[in-house]
Amino acid sequence: MYNHEYIWIEDCYFHDITDKDEPIGGGRNGRPVTPDLIYGMGVSICGADAFGGRTLLSDITITKCKFDRCDVGIEVIGRDYDDTGEWRRHGHDLISAKAFLNVNISDCDVQRSYRTGGVMLYCITGGTAENMIINETGYEGIGMWWGVAAFQCARVHNYLVENCTFSNTIKGKSPDGQGFDFEADVHDVVVRKCRFINNEGPAVLYYGDSWAGINKGCVIDSCYIEGNNWSTDGDYVGKVFGVGKPANEGIIKNTEIHLRTDDQTFDCAPIVFDASNRVYNTTGKLIYGTEITK
Repeated sequence: MYNHEYIWIEDCYFHDITDKDEPIGGGRNGRPVTPDLIYGMGVSICGADAFGGRTLLSDITITKCKFDRCDVGIEVIGRDYDDTGEWRRHGHDLISAKAFLNVNISDCDVQRSYRTGGVMLYCITGGTAENMIINETGYEGIGMWWGVAAFQCARVHNYLVENCTFSNTIKGKSPDGQGFDFEADVHDVVVRKCRFINNEGPAVLYYGDSWAGINKGCVIDSCYIEGNNWSTDGDYVGKVFGVGKPANEGIIKNTEIHLRTDDQTFDCAPIVFDASNRVYNTTGKLIYGTEITK
């Protein structure tokens, strides 16, 4: 079924949608992994493409909602159709960024998501996420073995994330624990006027080509970053920005960064770190960039 239109979710409260104490795959006692309903979600919008490049659903709005103690707050995701009917593998060779069009999320509060993400967006072209708070993702250290992020996107094109707060993400036993994740095949996604506060892992992770497709046009603009990456293990210790794979293109600009420790690094190559950024050490001294007169 293709080319469906219009979902509007407003002024709802989603809470305690979880099986956080149940092992998921990866172990002797884990139940089988089913790709789309692997954990409890406040809002789950998903579908499959049997041909490639098809649109499943367009014009999605989620606004003025609160999410608390769900495994994941909001997930929009597509996958390849499985004609065996087993649905064991999350295939992503056919599914494209055209699967979901014009996805808009606004004025939502996403608190204490237990597992891999507060907001997880995949296979989308167009839309905005704005005026959101995503706090304490990975609550109680539960997380997922592949990673935890307040906000994650993969195969998302031409999207704006603005005036959002990503805070207090808990890494747990995962390898990362970031505020925002440019995961893979992300094109022209702008994160603007957002705040990254006290996440256990990096403020931002770049992981292009984990699905087929490099990240390009990934922009962090006019954001505020403070107190991130207090983890002592995992893949990105001591870094404000994590770059997990080289297939990433983008820029960080006009952004104010406060280091958690004076030996913390803010290198992000191959992402461009623009001269318009300002970096402060733990005493508040400007160590990179030019102070703006206020």
